[in-house]
Amino acid sequence: MNRRRAKKERVVLPLSKALLYIFLSTACISGVVTLGWLYYLHIIGSRMKSDQYLITTLIQKASTKDSLAAPMLAELLELSYDNPTNIYLFDGDQAQKRLLASPVIAKAVVNEIYPNSVRVDYTLRTPVAYLYDWSNTALDENGVAFPVEPFYELQTLPEIILGLPHEKVEGYGEVPWGRVYGGEKGLLALELLKELRGRFDPKAARVKFVDVSRVDHEQYGTREIVVGLEESLRGVYQDDSLFLIVSRTLRLPVKEYKKAIENYVELKKHLDKKNRSTTIMVPENRSVRPSAETIIDLRIPEQAFTQETYN
Repeated sequence: MNRRRAKKERVVLPLSKALLYIFLSTACISGVVTLGWLYYLHIIGSRMKSDQYLITTLIQKASTKDSLAAPMLAELLELSYDNPTNIYLFDGDQAQKRLLASPVIAKAVVNEIYPNSVRVDYTLRTPVAYLYDWSNTALDENGVAFPVEPFYELQTLPEIILGLPHEKVEGYGEVPWGRVYGGEKGLLALELLKELRGRFDPKAARVKFVDVSRVDHEQYGTREIVVGLEESLRGVYQDDSLFLIVSRTLRLPVKEYKKAIENYVELKKHLDKKNRSTTIMVPENRSVRPSAETIIDLRIPEQAFTQETYN
């Protein structure tokens, strides 16, 4: 067989016919896509009218020990039990933005679960201290202010006293929820609070307050940090079931407060021994408040001045 004859002959279509084929192919594909899209819209439209796709279940998972009540979370998501929303009309991205706009929520992810559920994974801010300068306000470890009630149960937490004149604070007259509050003073107070918690057993010592209102006083000699402690001393020489509560106020330097706290830890051993030997200790099941408060001035390096005041 002749190889030249075996070769396929090349077919050349006229330009008009080629354009016609391209047009028909494009129209065919576009028609199929359009029909598919119209069918999809028909299905979605029918589901939007079906009670089967009304959101009836709200699943929540909090990564912290505190969590929101279901009605409160539903309100933040703008979901109603009486007038349920169709899941195809629910915008998960917008719902997530609404949650993150709440000052008590640090992180949130919202997902639709068809046919009728919404799942929310979130993290509430953890209060580490109450803000004395504003009522019903707590701070987290980053200094963000947020409301306590009705989102949290009241806890025994230290108070941070900033002493900022409201007329000098940005947003004067507005509750500082949802933003870092207090500037350098607030961050200093939180850093000091963290230092104290690392030094003392929380079962034996409670920080009542951290006062940083005078850290930038115009008179240098008046600048100080004041810390209130309430400590529980166990009996050693008598019976370990006996205990004593003592109240102590520390006056610390602004810059060298860590060193001053170290000095107090050493001084505390002698103060505890003295308190145990000179004060009547009581059974643990009795609620006794301290009758005296010891003020300890540690602002001068390597020195401590004590003063006892009685209630």
